[in-house]
Amino acid sequence: MTTVTSPTAADREGRPTAPAPRPRVSPGGWLRHSLAITNRNLLHLLRDPTLMTFVVLQPVMFVVLFNYVFGGAMNFPGVDYAQFLIRA
Repeated sequence: MTTVTSPTAADREGRPTAPAPRPRVSPGGWLRHSLAITNRNLLHLLRDPTLMTFVVLQPVMFVVLFNYVFGGAMNFPGVDYAQFLIRA
């Protein structure tokens, strides 16, 4: 036994069906969504402490690397390049 479904009105006229428009999110919704994503990311950090080492270690590593690689090549009048890296 086969089941026959009736076509929709859009299919009868030969037009493809379009997806329904997504509802707009209110400003309070944006805040709730942002807090939910922040909460999820913090939970990931708590469950995997090795990620915290990368979060802390990477910026320090970049500052040291750029200081040694570009430190002698760039001259800023009145400012040491290491101070420029930390402030920028």
